[in-house]
Amino acid sequence: MNSETPMDRDAELRRMLVTTVSATPLLRSRARPKVIVGAIAAFAVAGALTGGAVASASSQSQSNVITLLGAGAKSFAHDQNAKTVGLPYSRESNTTGTVEVGDPPKGANGLVMSFECLDPGKYVVRVDGRLDTSATCSTSVNIGAPTTSLIQKGRTYTVESPDHGRYAIWISWVKREKFTPSYNQQAAMADGVVTREEYIDAYNRFAGCLGAFGDDVGVTPRGTILQYATSGNEADENRCYIREFQQVDSAWQGQHQ
Repeated sequence: MNSETPMDRDAELRRMLVTTVSATPLLRSRARPKVIVGAIAAFAVAGALTGGAVASASSQSQSNVITLLGAGAKSFAHDQNAKTVGLPYSRESNTTGTVEVGDPPKGANGLVMSFECLDPGKYVVRVDGRLDTSATCSTSVNIGAPTTSLIQKGRTYTVESPDHGRYAIWISWVKREKFTPSYNQQAAMADGVVTREEYIDAYNRFAGCLGAFGDDVGVTPRGTILQYATSGNEADENRCYIREFQQVDSAWQGQHQ
């Protein structure tokens, strides 16, 4: 018999999620093209919480997990050079439910979504009726971080819970700063083929861009694909990556798969 009380589980959930949200690794290696915007890839499992309240823009949930999902989503959006706008939408339940976000506030150009399964079971997320993700969460021993992603489009978010497992979802419109690839990166991509020299030059411009923000980057010139790690802020890294390295890096790695 499990001797944990709901209060114990709630405290553990808060401890694990706060640790996940606040921790920033000093070094992050890149071995594949950086994916900045994408759909949910996997779910992480958290401890059990009681309750099945629904919250929207007009009524806020009192659940700790909703609060933590919102904090994590805002931190994630900041790292992607975006900030939340308008009132967030959320749902915590153990039955199939839908969140309607409606029309975007002025200046919004995307959404940030954070999802957490609170019980073991199967979960399906649909965006505007289209399958986004289907996954099975394992036992509550595997407490982990919520899955968070930026999505360009979508007004209706439906979570299906056929096993009646509990889940939480938090969504907000965001205004994301847009960056254009530099002239040099566009020139390297002009003929559709990236040479080794163009690849190294693009990496050096990326490193120089980070240096201008006071961030450090180190590289291990081993093999065909550069292995590098940064010690700076992720928002700076994403900005510099898009401007100087993203297209060249993706094309180079595509040529050498």
